[in-house]
Amino acid sequence: MQFFSNFSNEVVIYGMILTLAAISGIFSERSGTVNIGIEAMMSFGGIGYALAAYIVYKIDPNFSNGIIQLILFGVAMLFGLLFGLLHGFATIKLKADHTISGVALNLLAVAAATIVVNSSFINSPTRTIPYNPQINEAYISAQWNGLEKIFSLSLLVFIIVVIASWVMLNKSSWGLRFKAVGENPQAVDVVGVNVYKIKWQGIMLSGAIAGLAGALFANKLGSAYNGNVQGLGFLGIAVMIMAHWNIGISVLTGFIFGVFQYAGTLATGSAFQELFGQEATKYSDLVRTIPYVLTLVFLISFSKLSPGPAAAGINYDKSAR
Repeated sequence: MQFFSNFSNEVVIYGMILTLAAISGIFSERSGTVNIGIEAMMSFGGIGYALAAYIVYKIDPNFSNGIIQLILFGVAMLFGLLFGLLHGFATIKLKADHTISGVALNLLAVAAATIVVNSSFINSPTRTIPYNPQINEAYISAQWNGLEKIFSLSLLVFIIVVIASWVMLNKSSWGLRFKAVGENPQAVDVVGVNVYKIKWQGIMLSGAIAGLAGALFANKLGSAYNGNVQGLGFLGIAVMIMAHWNIGISVLTGFIFGVFQYAGTLATGSAFQELFGQEATKYSDLVRTIPYVLTLVFLISFSKLSPGPAAAGINYDKSAR
């Protein structure tokens, strides 16, 4: 029962993180901007969350409640949005190559995280951001144990974001214009829609949601978080592609990938030894590659079936119409 409880909780957490990363990519690519910098936005969002939690911890080590958690999530979204603006400046304003900009963001995020965790302000010998374990508890009730733990504040925020995103894209005139920009921006411009404004909205939403995904990961690791989101941003892109840029399917795919991701993390825990014996631990590194190998397999299998938005990655030039 304990194993099943841990399994359920971990799958829900990983599923939420991967789904939010996928939704982040959907908002970006549906508006015509390829975003492989989701990893960077998640990393920086997590840094923002951990820094804000650290400040709260320094003010009052014993203070933590739902309102504080929501504020911390908001800070994380702001940090992710800032990285989104950098990507938007490079791709929308300067018309740089989207892939190169995303790679640059990922490298910048690693450097920024290293600077923060090694700064004199943090002064942590473990190169992480230490803060009260109570603050990394996002559950509505920290006293709950077992399966009830999945009914958390973070899950509530996740549900709100998913529903709001789906309604915005599929049940509003704004969503219709938004998706049209990712397919044929010239045609949208002809009817009087500001294409650049839509693109900026898309990249800002993408950054904010990626920042929230990073906050959930930092929340999961607590004081062990050092700015590394362990490739979950790239897995989120794979989820998005497999889901055909569809939010509803992304939720299902994200939680399936959450199962694979948790299976990989089991390889480093005592449960792996208990199930397969001490001898099997020498294969633990191989087991940890499962989510990433499956990602490659799925991408190879589904890439031709998922062409994506027609204008994604193509810099819009108003004079070219």
